[in-house]
Amino acid sequence: MTSSDPPGRTGVRAALRLAMTLGWLALLVGCQFGTTATPTPEAPPSSTLDAIPPSAATLDGPINLTLLADLSDTDALDGAMAQQATALAADHINAQGGVNAQPIRLTVRDSASSNAGALQALELAASADNAIALIGPADSARVQSISERIADVEIPTLMAGANATLTRVGNPWLFRLRPDDGVPARAMAAWALNDLKGSRIAVLHDSSSVGIGGADLIEAALKSKGLSLIARQRYAAGARDFSAPLRLIKATGADVLCLYTSRPADGVALLQQIKKLGLRARLIGSPAYAEAAIRQLPGDLLESLTVVVDFVPGRTPEYADYARAWRARYQTEPDASSAWRWDAVHLAARVVARAGADKHRFRAELLKTKGFKGASGAFSFSADGSGRHSVDVAQYQNSVLQYVQTIDTGSQ
Repeated sequence: MTSSDPPGRTGVRAALRLAMTLGWLALLVGCQFGTTATPTPEAPPSSTLDAIPPSAATLDGPINLTLLADLSDTDALDGAMAQQATALAADHINAQGGVNAQPIRLTVRDSASSNAGALQALELAASADNAIALIGPADSARVQSISERIADVEIPTLMAGANATLTRVGNPWLFRLRPDDGVPARAMAAWALNDLKGSRIAVLHDSSSVGIGGADLIEAALKSKGLSLIARQRYAAGARDFSAPLRLIKATGADVLCLYTSRPADGVALLQQIKKLGLRARLIGSPAYAEAAIRQLPGDLLESLTVVVDFVPGRTPEYADYARAWRARYQTEPDASSAWRWDAVHLAARVVARAGADKHRFRAELLKTKGFKGASGAFSFSADGSGRHSVDVAQYQNSVLQYVQTIDTGSQ
């Protein structure tokens, strides 16, 4: 085995267990602003707008992709959107001639809104589908529950779990197609310092792993620039009375308050109470503050709020193409949260065009992807399999989220 070959099954399980205990430590040590050098070799940048050019790759039949989606139980609505987005992408590519005249063949397996269901779906995909790649899941806990088995069966898996440690535990078959939790946290810290010129920065976060992890990363990013938080307060996820932590933060004279919230409903109550208490700090919200529950609030509650999100829908030609295709097929507005799945199918098709249907060559070729423009953003894969390293900054104008700029935090 050469150094470029992915690890075999021997020792992968032990490496995964050991690395999970070290993942957040490594993430915090490496937490800082700025970009990093672009690795080589590179594949030519392209986008979902481009037709797939003919290549020398030999394909003996259809390109098999399997979607793991929650088609039943509590998350069935998300699963239905996932199925629509991937089917739409496969049909879009096939209508343009497929890949070297071979069509994309999509199989959908129901992960039944549970870890056990995801494992069963994975087993079926591995034994029956002959898939060159899997798409999904989107939930970090779901990904973590099947990560060891993915390493066993050695199938490239394009997923969207945001937990930063997922791609840093020694599993070479996981590829993330959205920014990990560290990216918005570093962007929030950068915006607070560089754009808002904050000098007395506070953080208020919930008790979930998302809230605690995000606050840890903001604090570490600020420390790397020589600035300590003026205050850090925590509340129980699902709480509705935030007066105690908000009064403590107000008393410090904080000029910027970073809100790291996992539940949009908490964000609604927080913004209402911030206004009521007269806290005048400028606000920076985590991605939850772009959700519909927040957007429905009166404009005066949103006027001082900046939000960091994976991407602002509608601002790129690639998203417009996805939206047009969705409206034409389904006669509804597109599901922005499923845009990454549209991108996943397009990415997989382009990789197969270059690498053929061998899973090891597919993995190596996907890692070379630099600057691929999709509906959900630009993809440049780092060695650990993380594909998105930027987020959009947006602000509310008349209760409508408007794009301001993109922050690229680099590969950390």
